[in-house]
Amino acid sequence: MAMKYPNEHLKEVEMVGFVGSAIDIELTVYLLKSAVKLEKIVIDPRAAYLVGTPWEKEIKGARECAEQLKNHLTLGVELVIL
Repeated sequence: MAMKYPNEHLKEVEMVGFVGSAIDIELTVYLLKSAVKLEKIVIDPRAAYLVGTPWEKEIKGARECAEQLKNHLTLGVELVIL
């Protein structure tokens, strides 16, 4: 028998290296739905080795994509985008 909320005790998630791809969004939305006690989700699109490179534009795009996740938040969940 499958659990209705398999991540029911999860309170905080930090996603490092978020690029805004379909799988990033899918995983985040899944966690928002299945982690009923989630209080905070931190999205960090940065990777230290990319600072000062042309890839920084990619990071900006990932942040913009992460902002769209606000539409999926449930009451009491804080979204932090670094």
